[in-house]
Order: sequence, then structure tokens, then C-alpha cells
Amino acid sequence: MTTQATGHRVLTGDTPTGNLHLGHWVGSVKRRVQMQGTHDCFFLVANMHAYTTRADKADEIRRDCIEVVRDALCMGIDPERCSIFLQTEVPAIAELTYLFAMLLPYNRVMRNPTLKDELEVKGLKDTYSFGFPLYTVGQTADILTFRAHAVPVGEDQVPHIELTREVARRFNKMYCG
Repeated sequence: MTTQATGHRVLTGDTPTGNLHLGHWVGSVKRRVQMQGTHDCFFLVANMHAYTTRADKADEIRRDCIEVVRDALCMGIDPERCSIFLQTEVPAIAELTYLFAMLLPYNRVMRNPTLKDELEVKGLKDTYSFGFPLYTVGQTADILTFRAHAVPVGEDQVPHIELTREVARRFNKMYCG
């Protein structure tokens, strides 16, 4: 990775649910491409998050991981200026997800408007796995594992950023005095 390292770390990524599209470009990819030359950029393929709704479709998830990376490269993500990796290749993310889950009441996680919207859009009602609401905590672990200074996301993901701030405050209060 040959960036003009500024010490400012950017983490961003996508859940591999299929091809990236115009919404991804407008929502966050355009900004990611712009930041590559001036920040230490990390592009996460959030394959663990994909399992929360498609645990029985491992082959599709593997294929979609390749598609997301291919599309990101076509949109201008440059592996010479950005680290690209699978979420499952970083064990600390799963470990922190579990730890952070202990810091949040279940009702707080379920109040996340993005989570509520996804439950409705995907028609999951009461049929979702226990892991589905946990993905919101997993996104917090994604961000805090890398100590990201910036996380360019679409508007729909802002509640996850707010949850990350809340978890960081709780963690620091409990364990760092």
C-alpha cells in the first residue's frame, strides 16, 4: 500500500450481497476513492455480516465476496493505495463483537432504525437468526478494531456510527477508568 500516510485511518466496506451499484457509488464508494491518496484506507468485505441472513448459502457468499471486490476495483478502489480484506480473516473482529455485545442491552440494539428497516424490507418478522441483530454490534467491532478516524457511509448507516460511539464510551468508562 503506497499512500501518503497521514495517520488518519479510514475504514469502509460492504456486505457481500451481490454486485455493487449506483447507490453504493453515490452513498460511499465515490468518497472512498477520493480518500485513498490522502488517508490510510482499509476496505472491508463484511462476509461475516452476510451470514446473518444467508448462513445456508456459503457458496453464494463466497461468490459475492469476489463480486464486491471486483466491482470496487472497477469503481476505482486501488489495492496499491488501500488494504482490501475479508472480515473473517481478522479474528479480533469476532472477539470484539462478542465483548461489545456484553456492553449493550438487547433493546438498545433493536432500537436501531436501520436494523428495523432491514427486518421489514427482508420480510424477516420473527424468523431472523440471533446473529442478525448482532451484526450491528459487529459493525462497531469492525470500526473499533482498526481504530478508524473516518468511516464514510451512506445515510442509512449513520445509526451504526452512533452505536459505535456509544460502545466506545461504555467500554472506556468500564475498562479504562
